[in-house]
Amino acid sequence: MCYLTYKMFPLNFFKVWDLLNGNEITGIELDSKAELVRFSSDARLVIIGCDDKRVVIWKWQNYDGKWVVTLPSSLTTFAEIACDGNIIYTCSRNMKVCQIDLGSLKVSTVRQGPYPNCTPLVVLPDGKVILRGTLGDSGLSRWTLLTNNSFKLVAGHSDDSIVTAIDITSNGKLVLTGSSSGTLSLVSLEDYQAVETFATTEAGVGVRLVCILSDEARFVFIDQTNRVELRDFYNKEVELLLDQPAVKVTCITALGVDYVLLGCENGELSLFNLYVKQKNYKHQAHSKAVSQVKSVPVSLLHFVSGSASGCVKLWYVTETVPPLWSQIWSHDNVYPHPITALTFVPDSGDIVIGSFYGNKVYRINAAGIVSTYEFDGHRVATLRVVEDSLIAAGLLRDAFKVIKWSLNEGLVINEIDWYWGKQHYDILRVNNASNHVASIDCNSLLIWNLKCGTMLHRVDITHDIRALAVVPGSEFLLSGSLRHKTLKLWNLRNGRFVEEFQFDHGVETIACSSNGMVCVGLRGGWVCFLRFNNLSYHSGQLKQQGSRGSKQIQGV
Repeated sequence: MCYLTYKMFPLNFFKVWDLLNGNEITGIELDSKAELVRFSSDARLVIIGCDDKRVVIWKWQNYDGKWVVTLPSSLTTFAEIACDGNIIYTCSRNMKVCQIDLGSLKVSTVRQGPYPNCTPLVVLPDGKVILRGTLGDSGLSRWTLLTNNSFKLVAGHSDDSIVTAIDITSNGKLVLTGSSSGTLSLVSLEDYQAVETFATTEAGVGVRLVCILSDEARFVFIDQTNRVELRDFYNKEVELLLDQPAVKVTCITALGVDYVLLGCENGELSLFNLYVKQKNYKHQAHSKAVSQVKSVPVSLLHFVSGSASGCVKLWYVTETVPPLWSQIWSHDNVYPHPITALTFVPDSGDIVIGSFYGNKVYRINAAGIVSTYEFDGHRVATLRVVEDSLIAAGLLRDAFKVIKWSLNEGLVINEIDWYWGKQHYDILRVNNASNHVASIDCNSLLIWNLKCGTMLHRVDITHDIRALAVVPGSEFLLSGSLRHKTLKLWNLRNGRFVEEFQFDHGVETIACSSNGMVCVGLRGGWVCFLRFNNLSYHSGQLKQQGSRGSKQIQGV
C-alpha cells in the first residue's frame, strides 16, 4: 500500500511512500508545477496534471520512467484525473473532458460537460465594495477593496441555507438576496439590518435568479423549478405568477419599468410585458443557451445578450404589441466559452464582456474588439464601469480575484487576491465504470454523462459540499459537508439521496477503497473509518457496520 506526497513550494517534487511502515520508496522532480496528482487504479502509475497543460505519466516503480503529454489549448485548470484501464480521463474546471490513450499517448477532446454557474456577487455603484454569497453560512460577505477587509453580513435566511442569488438597487443602498431554502430577503447596506423578508417560494425550493425592477418597488425571481414570479416590496401578500417558460431560464434583466427580459437555455429571449396582462413574447436570439443579458441604463429598450458559445449581440425592441426585435450588431465566437458578465460603458456605444474561462476582458462595439484587459483568472462573475475605471471580479485558482483598470489605457490600477480555501468548482469525481461524472454547482449537485456531457440529474442542496468520492465498483456517490458535519450517500443512476451519517466534526475529505472501506477526514485532524457491505447498484438497501464504533484517530 502506497501514498503520495508533494512539496507545496514549489509544487514540482513528488515522493511515493509505503503506507504500512512509513518509509519513502522513491521520488521525482519535474520542471512544471502540479495542479492535481492521482494514482492509476492499479497504483502502477502516478498521473500529474501540470499548470502548463501537460500531463506527466510517471511509472514510479521505474524512477526515470515517465511520459509527457500536452493537452489542447482549450483545456483549463485541472479539476480531476481518472484512469480506466488503458485510458486516462482529465476534466478541467470548465468541464471539458480529454482522453489519453496510454498505448499511443494520443490525446482527444471527447466532450464538454455542463458549465457551472458563477459565484453570486455584485460590485456596488461606487466601486469600493463587493458583496458575495458564501458557502460557509447563510449570510453575505462584504469586502472593502481599499482596505482589503471583509466582514459577514446577516442576510435574513435560515441557518441551514446559503445565498444563491443577489441583486442591488441602483443607488447601492439595498440588496435583495435569494437562498437555497427558497426564502428572499431585503437588507439595508447602511445599517446592515434586514428591511423585509418574504415567504418561501411556492414549491419550497431554492431561488436561482433575482432581479429588482427599475421602479425599485417590485422584483422578479426564478426558482429551481423554473417558476417565474413577481413580488412587491411594499405588499408582501402580492404574488403574481408569470407565464411559465417551457425551457430553463438562465439569466434575467429589467427593461424599463414594465418589462422583464429572460434568457433561456435553448437560445430564446422571452420578454414579459408586466403592464399588459403580463404578456410574454419570445424571440430566437442565439443557437446556443443565452448565458447573460443586460439592459442599457439610459435607453430602456436597448439590451445586450451573450451566449454559451461566446457570441455577443446588441438589440433594440419596440414597445408595440407584438414587439419588433432588431439586432443592431453581432460578433460570433468572441470567447470559446460562455459569456458570464456584461456591462455598458457610459456615454459610448461600447460594451465590456467577460467569460467563464479566459485571461482577457474585452471592450467591444459594432466595429469589433477595441480594447483588451488582461485578467489572469477565470469565471468572471461581474463587471462594472466606475467613472474612468473598469472593475472585474472572478476567480483565480483558490482565490477571489479583483482587478481595477484604467478604462481607456487598460493599465492595472489595483489588483487584489483573497484566498477562499477549497472551492466547490474544485470538487469533481469521475466514475468510469458507469460513465458518470459528479460535480458541484453552487447549491446543486450535478450528475452528468462522461461520454456525451449530457446532464442527467441536478440535485438541489441546502448545505456546502466540501468533498466527493465515488464508491468503487458501484453507482453510488458520497458527499461530505464541513458546515453540517454530515456524510451523504447518493445513487448516481437516479440522482436520489440514500442515507446520511452525522459526525461531531465537519467533513474535509473522503476516500473509498474497493473492499467497502471508507475513510473520512474530519476538521480538527480526526479520521473516521466506515465499512459498507453489499454496496452495488443491484442492492436495494445500504448496510453499514460500525458507525458508532468507527475508529477515530486524532492528529493525522
